[in-house]
Amino acid sequence: MSPHPAIPSVPVPLAPGSCLGAYELGACHGEDLDGFDYDAVERHSGRAVTIREGCPVGLVARVGAQVVPVPGAEDDFRDWLARWTRLTGHWEQAGRSADLARLAHSALVRIEARGEANGTAWVCLSPATGRTLRQVAEAGPGWPDRATVDAGLHACCNAVESLHRLGELHGSLTPERVVVLDSGTWCLPLPDTDPSRQPLSPWLALEQTEAGRSAGLVTGPWTDVHAVAALAHWLLTGSAPPSLSRRQADAPDCWAELERAEPDPLRRRALRSALAPKPADRLGSIAALRMALGWSERHAPSVAAPKPAPAPLPSVPPAPPAKADRTGLMTLGGLLVSLSAVFAVLWINRPPTAEPVAAAMADALDQRPAGAGHRVPPVPPPPLPVKPKAPPKPPAPPQVQAPAPTPKPKQASVSPVPELPPTTVRPTEVAARKKTSEACIDWLRRRSLEPAGSERTSNPACE
Repeated sequence: MSPHPAIPSVPVPLAPGSCLGAYELGACHGEDLDGFDYDAVERHSGRAVTIREGCPVGLVARVGAQVVPVPGAEDDFRDWLARWTRLTGHWEQAGRSADLARLAHSALVRIEARGEANGTAWVCLSPATGRTLRQVAEAGPGWPDRATVDAGLHACCNAVESLHRLGELHGSLTPERVVVLDSGTWCLPLPDTDPSRQPLSPWLALEQTEAGRSAGLVTGPWTDVHAVAALAHWLLTGSAPPSLSRRQADAPDCWAELERAEPDPLRRRALRSALAPKPADRLGSIAALRMALGWSERHAPSVAAPKPAPAPLPSVPPAPPAKADRTGLMTLGGLLVSLSAVFAVLWINRPPTAEPVAAAMADALDQRPAGAGHRVPPVPPPPLPVKPKAPPKPPAPPQVQAPAPTPKPKQASVSPVPELPPTTVRPTEVAARKKTSEACIDWLRRRSLEPAGSERTSNPACE
């Protein structure tokens, strides 16, 4: 009796109505070497999605709902499942990074959820309704024009390069794998985890074939460069690129179709370098291919074939009024404040004004008690300022006249109580006043109140 039950060599899809996670499966609408694609509905919201179940052909079979490895392929299936899980994880991360960076160019199909069930893994994809690139190109309504081809290839380059940054490759860029959505944008579905299991075709690079691996060639970003250039050759000429054997032998007229379809010699040289059989002779990265084709890193070429009319230059708005220079005003204000402070100090420290002797005498007379008549008590003369080492002045004439007021010199500080400045009196006048009587003093004081220029008469009391 055989230790293993009979297992079909080709796995079958799950029956409609089966559940994977929060999704209910419908009919299977596609399958390839890596698994099945189902129409599904999210049970909570009723939203339509696509579920992809991992079932590699030749490695597993289905027993009931379970996916089990065929006898002797347990290790191979385990390795395949690890690669597929890592690829879908990086694919989801690349799509999330494109969303966060607001990059509308990403052509990667969105992975909304992932999980494991029935002995294998599955992913939930955003529904991508459209046709394959081959269907669009061959079924019409017409072959894509040059602008559409450049825009689509540029989107593929950006999407594949985002995988390269995470250490992943696509490896399956063929007209049957690229989908053109109803909106016109290109979308890249999940690739095969092992492109070497695909049959030999002109779309594969040399390192993806058994002969290349035997020669020690390895896959890398240059592998996807070859795939993008092969797509460009097919879209420009309508036929697949020359076979690897013709390219290796450099057969005559190998690039005749490309030369007829592409008039730009620089772009022809870039595509021929990207399709070189050996990776050492090929462009090594998507960035190098983009630069050789004259594309920018982020912005895709315009899809519209005719060049739009140049937009009119926007009118330059009038420059806003410059702010008034306040430096001069502030300087002037500071100068005015400084001058005001100087004048205030000078005003506070100003010397008191010397009043005329006549005004002082009038105030003294008005303050006499009533009935005092013309008698005024003798008032001692104020102290005379003594000037050191001053030479004596000659005696003045006997004519008596009120001395002119002498202003007091400017003082450094302000006295608390201003006093009446002393009147300067000559020594001869003091001696004369000591000899006069009280009547003479009273006459002299009254005479000083008379206006200047009046007739002056002598008083016997003062002789």
